[in-house]
Amino acid sequence: MAEEIIIKCCAPTLAGLKVGSIFCLDGKYCGSDMKRCLDILRGKGLCIKGVKGFKGQRMLYLYRPEGLREILSNKCNKCILGQFGYTSFSEEEAVSFLLNRIATQRDFPHEIGLFLGYPTNDVKGYIENKGYNFILSGMWKVYCNEEQAKKCFANFKKCTSVYMECYKRGTGLERLTVKCS
Repeated sequence: MAEEIIIKCCAPTLAGLKVGSIFCLDGKYCGSDMKRCLDILRGKGLCIKGVKGFKGQRMLYLYRPEGLREILSNKCNKCILGQFGYTSFSEEEAVSFLLNRIATQRDFPHEIGLFLGYPTNDVKGYIENKGYNFILSGMWKVYCNEEQAKKCFANFKKCTSVYMECYKRGTGLERLTVKCS
């Protein structure tokens, strides 16, 4: 069951189309089945970090380290993150700072979009507009490049659909996860 939740919530990240995914876990999925899944993902080079989120929910952040390092090295992204108190842009320290913000802030930290691989201009637009004045809403709120975002949403949706079909036909998490380079 843990395998199905990970595939359903993280297919584009598993496929290497997206840098990261974050999802909530019910306590019933935190046993040996989940541990086995997390071991598979780590074996493929993905990183998984847990945090206690809003209202006591257990959340997991799954990401591809090389993609996140690229995002964190971007000058504009550093500027955005700096506004929220980030002082280190190393992968481990930035993720740790983000997870601390999730655990301690009343509002969800909006810079998380960068950690999920959302376009910088859309993350910036969301922050500046406080979530309003977007031109499209899908996996994230879009402020620029509507057509590109539509294609991206369609690709992510198709990926999730294909991955779920493969899973239902017996293909497991290990075969569905593209190894990190």
